Amino acid sequence: MIKPGKVTIVFLSGMIGSGKDEIGKRLVVRHGFHRLAFADALKRKLEVMNPLVQVKADESGNISLPDHMHISNVLSVFGGWDKAKRLPDVRRLLQSEGHSAREVYGRDIFCRPVAAEIREAIASRARSYEDLGKELRFVVTDTRQLFEPYETVLNCGYPIDRLNLGMFYVERPGCAVVNPEADSERFYEGLAYLAQTKIQNDGTIDDLHRFIDESMVPQIMNAPQTNTMAKQFELAATVPHLFQWDLIDTLCDMCKKHKRAGGGARVCKYCLKGNMR
Repeated sequence: MIKPGKVTIVFLSGMIGSGKDEIGKRLVVRHGFHRLAFADALKRKLEVMNPLVQVKADESGNISLPDHMHISNVLSVFGGWDKAKRLPDVRRLLQSEGHSAREVYGRDIFCRPVAAEIREAIASRARSYEDLGKELRFVVTDTRQLFEPYETVLNCGYPIDRLNLGMFYVERPGCAVVNPEADSERFYEGLAYLAQTKIQNDGTIDDLHRFIDESMVPQIMNAPQTNTMAKQFELAATVPHLFQWDLIDTLCDMCKKHKRAGGGARVCKYCLKGNMR
């Protein structure tokens, strides 16, 4: 009997420009991952709507561009979403439309398409006797909400305790929050805390590729089959205040060294994380 292959899902988080997409590309090209993104469905919607957005000359570096352009033209001029989303008005549009969609259709509205793609890939493998024992690897490159990993793995059609899960937070000098009021940029600190590893992307692309190949992928694929990350994902989704701390002056009840985490926790974020593991 052929046993089902391992299913690996890795979530990436980090501020805009930190290198998440580059890591995703490397995992796809070199290590057989399938790239997924929560914002892909939203971007497809905006491409159909094709609204006007503001484009300033100093942002585009091209003074011949008009003040306003349709999204289709912006994507053509800037070569896709990677550069276009850095324009303030485009980013504002993505954030406002994303917030509205979650308010109307539920917070998991953008998790559903990602979970559906994973579910279909698993089902397709199950229908093929030759592929049944093969591994499936997925990387989600734009985790911005604390509940997104759990909502995704919960609905991907595979037992959570049998998934190989990973979470990485990418940091790069000079990257900062663009819009502090947007709900998609409020949880970076909590996401960094949720991640099992922080990636310091402060070198060249070759340095980043070397880290991915020699450190990140072995860590992912050689991780013990435990449900540690699944439990943390569930906590982040169901008890988010544990990950949205604002430090207060009272010292941790356990280590007596660091300040307590917010949300009523009597321990610091370091002891809290240690207890969850």
